[in-house]
Amino acid sequence: MFVLAGCPPVVSGTGVPVVSGVSVEDVTSSGATIRFAVDWQGSTPGPCSVSLNGAVAVTGPCSSIVLTGLVAESGYMGTVTATSVEGASGSAPVVLTTLAPNRPVVSGVGFVPGSTDVTASFSVDWLGFEPGSCELTVDGVGSTSGGCESLSLAGLAPGTVYLGSVTAAAATGERGVWPSTEFRTQGPVGVTPVTMVLSSSANPSVAGEGFAFRVELSGDAGVPTGTVSIDVDNNTVGTSEVVEGAAVVWPLSLPVGSHVVAARYHGDVTYRTATSNVVTQVVNPGGSVTTVSASPDPAVTNAEVAVRASVVPAAPAAGPISGVVTFADNGVEIAEVTVDAGGATLKRRFAAGTHEITATYGGDGSFGPSTGTANLSVTTRPTAKVWIWGENQFGTVGDGTTTGHLEPIQKATPAVDAVPGEWAVTAMGSTGNVSAIDADGALWGWGFNGYGALGDGTQTSHPNPTRIGTGS
Repeated sequence: MFVLAGCPPVVSGTGVPVVSGVSVEDVTSSGATIRFAVDWQGSTPGPCSVSLNGAVAVTGPCSSIVLTGLVAESGYMGTVTATSVEGASGSAPVVLTTLAPNRPVVSGVGFVPGSTDVTASFSVDWLGFEPGSCELTVDGVGSTSGGCESLSLAGLAPGTVYLGSVTAAAATGERGVWPSTEFRTQGPVGVTPVTMVLSSSANPSVAGEGFAFRVELSGDAGVPTGTVSIDVDNNTVGTSEVVEGAAVVWPLSLPVGSHVVAARYHGDVTYRTATSNVVTQVVNPGGSVTTVSASPDPAVTNAEVAVRASVVPAAPAAGPISGVVTFADNGVEIAEVTVDAGGATLKRRFAAGTHEITATYGGDGSFGPSTGTANLSVTTRPTAKVWIWGENQFGTVGDGTTTGHLEPIQKATPAVDAVPGEWAVTAMGSTGNVSAIDADGALWGWGFNGYGALGDGTQTSHPNPTRIGTGS
């Protein structure tokens, strides 16, 4: 008994590697796993790496790379790069945001300042961690540690604005922090009026764009000193020291919309406290960039293809993106996928031909829409003619009989009138059972079926090809 089948040729070359199907999984507060696929385009496989925010690349297997040592609750942008032995390299973008760690929660912090000291009262929810100690820190002065209900620190200057924070550390090392909060010690300030001018380095700005608020101060009794605080929508976003008559404050990121901004001067021994002019800071939605890749590409009929739409902010915008990506094939909508970890992935089988895959990101409250396109080539699965002859007791020849054949006959593919055709893959078992995959990727079997050799759930032999399962 012999089964003859054609095999596709092996092609070698030095093409540029194509990285696709990038996904971010197993995200924690300090790490993540980057999964991807590489089509080496005939070149010799080499190393793969991931670099984030311009840092040194992490090298790993060319299917998944584990990242560690990341900062909690932080956004990262970078690339996945594959480099062949011949020196050619290809890359694809990757975006991720780390999670918040599980840690003690500090709440209800209140600062009660004296003229040269301050007391902070607060509470801690240890969230099941073994209780430890707490610490009060005042910027520019120092810190003190002790119990977790109230802490005091001396050595402060009268009439001065400070930033204080409280940290709770569990016995096992997990730390929770109440962020820096402004307070002013008791004490006199001067009486001389001061002039303040508040301005923004970028107005309007876009979501995630970094910009600064600058305050110019002047008066008739010399150069003002001290500190200035910036309030956005009645919330203090930062305090900065006055240097040579000016103070610059870089705020935390502001959400899209219009924000009322004002500066407060806390005075010094010469000048009295004052409030600046009001600035309306406008933050517009940022742009986005969508790129599309497919893996594998080219593909064969009925093979699953992972189409990845990577969506990133368009500079100078920054930050995590949410929303929905709509995929279309040659202009016909085929799926909507929710953005996750900087993009959306669609897994699908495609018919033979050229497919123009369009991914349209619809935008969210912070970023506008964008569209990306890629061409996917799908070819018919390689096939070959199959000839069978010999002993046919259990229908191994697959001609519908159990009559042996002394001469080869061409095996027909399952079709109307059983027209002889071609098979993609054939394999023969040692007991006279044959399994084959047709050009559409469907699995068939015939011949001896003792012990369920054909995999159709029975032990009945089949003299004709029988479809095994419904998948491909």
